[in-house]
Amino acid sequence: MNPDDTNFLDYLSKEEYNLLASIVNLRLDIDVFSMLDGLYKTPLKNIEVKDSEAVIPSLYLFVHFHYYFSVSCILRSHVTEGLASLRKAIDASLTAYKILEDPTSEEAYLNREWLFQNIKTHIKKARDKDSSLFPLAETLIPMHETCSEYGSHADFSALEHRIDVYAIENSEKRKLIFKYFDYPENSDMYHCVFVDILLCFHTMLIIFQPFMSSRLGGKQAEWEAELEKIGQALANEQNSCHEHLQGS
Repeated sequence: MNPDDTNFLDYLSKEEYNLLASIVNLRLDIDVFSMLDGLYKTPLKNIEVKDSEAVIPSLYLFVHFHYYFSVSCILRSHVTEGLASLRKAIDASLTAYKILEDPTSEEAYLNREWLFQNIKTHIKKARDKDSSLFPLAETLIPMHETCSEYGSHADFSALEHRIDVYAIENSEKRKLIFKYFDYPENSDMYHCVFVDILLCFHTMLIIFQPFMSSRLGGKQAEWEAELEKIGQALANEQNSCHEHLQGS
């Protein structure tokens, strides 16, 4: 896609085509997405919180929004933007993680203190000193760093795969094309990216589990069992698809 031969309506129509094609091609992944979405939404239907407890639910809803937004970006063939959205969700989850582990830190978050302006760095340093701290951050921190490189900044690594340069016939000039849509090069890799993102959001949901499950009453055991089941399925699928990619 090049601005010389398209317009905004063309761009929107290609987005919608990509969305529909992705839903068909990734049908099984969409089913898993819906199952995990149901686990995110169950607490919203069953819990009540006081005004003084609003920070964690607000972060939870922020993460859930980015669950929708990042996946919708992936389905529309905007992988880079999907990673940028995923990074925000990880930031919010790590913020909630710190507050849940240390409730006295909530005031620092509300005051926008350095700790929460650099929450990933804070948790990474804490884990460097003691790896038993914030264990759920083990996989989220590397993904956060990947998102920062490819999705959140204008590093050349975020641009080079979206640029093509073509020779112009009978001319010494060359034409530069910027790809307005970026996506994995084949369906296997597309599936693998999708699974990676789903597993990240599953891990983020586990961070909120202590706050949410304790308020679910009679639904707690069922919710926790389903959360564990889908997490194991996603982890197994991630291992399988990465092994397949490495062997191909």
